[in-house]
Amino acid sequence: MKKLFLLCAGLLLASGAFAQDYSELLAPMRAYEEQARQAVELKNYASAERSFKEMIRYFNELPDTVRTNLDAWNSGGYLAGTYYNLACYQSLQKKRRAAVDNLAMSVRLGFIERSYGNYAHMMRDTDLDNIRTSKGYEAIVLRAREQGDFLGMIQRSVPYDRTERTDSLPVFRYASADDPDLQRVRQYFNLDSIAGTGDELSRIKNLLRWVHDNVRHDGSSYNPTSCTTSARPKTVA
Repeated sequence: MKKLFLLCAGLLLASGAFAQDYSELLAPMRAYEEQARQAVELKNYASAERSFKEMIRYFNELPDTVRTNLDAWNSGGYLAGTYYNLACYQSLQKKRRAAVDNLAMSVRLGFIERSYGNYAHMMRDTDLDNIRTSKGYEAIVLRAREQGDFLGMIQRSVPYDRTERTDSLPVFRYASADDPDLQRVRQYFNLDSIAGTGDELSRIKNLLRWVHDNVRHDGSSYNPTSCTTSARPKTVA
């Protein structure tokens, strides 16, 4: 029974804002999440529920600017994964009404839209089986389907109109190298040092390796609290 602990999905993006570093401020939330994880391992779902509620309480007591930034960096809903987990453990305790309400909040905050596989995960998650016939659940599924049932979207879509003109569509352009946002990213993470001084392909590989080594790809890990060159891999000349 592996749960999606997605609390800090946006910490790397948060550091991308450069003006703020919320890692220390969010330490209590990480502690609550760890308590919840340990409780789940012991199948103590009531304790896990309390920990997730504490996370939500703590987040809601943060300064408005902090909450606004964290929400903005996480597709509008920093707590989307927290509400999803809370719904699951309430469902396992047969607290159906509360579970439905929190699942609805999770979807409303962008849980489905945030990751390609979250809709499929929700539909097969056995932790939610106790609420699948509850009032309000079908409405949640309908909303989630609109956001994450990509195969269904393709099946329901109309055929391509190959006669439609395309010259009115926006033209895609890469940002220039001197774009202010790109420059801040480059300077904050010291990307020139990470990339090294080799040819273009080796510099690309060094940057990709640095990201790979600093961000775990298991879907449930925290993003790194620090991604400066102190953590960079050896460069390829």
